[in-house]
Amino acid sequence: MREALRRIGWRRGVRVTYDLEGPTKRPPLPAPGESPTRLKTGEHITFDWTDRRGTVRIDAPTVKAQVGFNGSEVTFDDLQVTGINRDFSYIAMVARDGKPFEQSGDLVLTMVSRSTNTDTRIDPEKMKAKWSVGLAEAVVKGGGPPVVVDRVAGTVTADWLRGRWYQKIDFARNCYEQGRIEEALTITSDEPLFCVRITPEPPEPVVRKILIIGNSLTRHGPSEAIGWPYHCGMAATSEDKDYVHLTYQRICDAQPQFKPELQLTGPTKEAQMRGFEHVLPTDADLVIIQVGDNYRGAANVEEMQKPYEEMIAAFKKSGNPRVFCVSTWGNGALNKFIKAAAESQGAVYVDISHLIGDAKNRAVSEGHFTHSGVNWHPGNRGMAAISEVLWRHLKVLWKVD
Repeated sequence: MREALRRIGWRRGVRVTYDLEGPTKRPPLPAPGESPTRLKTGEHITFDWTDRRGTVRIDAPTVKAQVGFNGSEVTFDDLQVTGINRDFSYIAMVARDGKPFEQSGDLVLTMVSRSTNTDTRIDPEKMKAKWSVGLAEAVVKGGGPPVVVDRVAGTVTADWLRGRWYQKIDFARNCYEQGRIEEALTITSDEPLFCVRITPEPPEPVVRKILIIGNSLTRHGPSEAIGWPYHCGMAATSEDKDYVHLTYQRICDAQPQFKPELQLTGPTKEAQMRGFEHVLPTDADLVIIQVGDNYRGAANVEEMQKPYEEMIAAFKKSGNPRVFCVSTWGNGALNKFIKAAAESQGAVYVDISHLIGDAKNRAVSEGHFTHSGVNWHPGNRGMAAISEVLWRHLKVLWKVD
């Protein structure tokens, strides 16, 4: 019995049913000498070994899939994939919401073939044992990186596909191409495709507008007096290296279908923890507050925490955006009040105060500037570290790892 099941499982697959109300059910065994080439398991799944060219096919209202020696075409009643460039392939369309394709609002298409290590060599003559043990014996050289991927190309057509929005996703889960499907969806062999997401319309962006109200860490104009030539977060050496634009790029990557508007400003009276009214009302749906290092008042609830709470409350009242409050860079006595203010107003507190303790995060370690005030700020490495910490809190909005 064991040998017979192993033979069936290796050649055709086995579907065993575990019934909580009765005995376990196994597939019928072939008669001695019989070698069937076709096995239908259930209503939608078919194993076909006709002409020794095996395929496994799933044809259900919410899943169309076929894997094996498919040749140049895989066809279902309402879905066709033609021009396939690999003899062996796996083609699958799945409705993630469990609805029939015509009604589904979230479809995923996958087209893959095989991948091997570079210089992998197999010698079938070395297979002495059966099944997987024999395959292991046949590998005479395991090879190594880089992995060679046989990418699948093809053209996908279906009446219900026309007019839908597609996003091509790579293995890093980034969207590298998107658009509206006209007559067909084409995949080429040189694309780094992991899957294609198909929806009725472009996915709704999580964030349409970002407002960052901050101090010199957020943005500082050129100043010849202190040897600062840039117009970006001090003391990054270019705009694309400051924490604002590093974080902005992460957000753009997380929602590639929509590039949000970015607005940068600063409080007019940071020394008194006041002066944010000039940006109200705001239609931003993400507000990041990065202030406190220039505060010169008393570190207490009345003079420091209460004004900060008023600032958060005013932003949340103006359209109810998501608010993230960044700690100070180097004025550590204030951070417990910023944290308390954020928690009392339903905002998220982001602590970056530990970063200044690493000298490599400060601009002085990078040697680009000479003024002590500039060198106190985070350099390129410090800016990257701030962005990393901030993103750990922000990324939950996009449900990404």
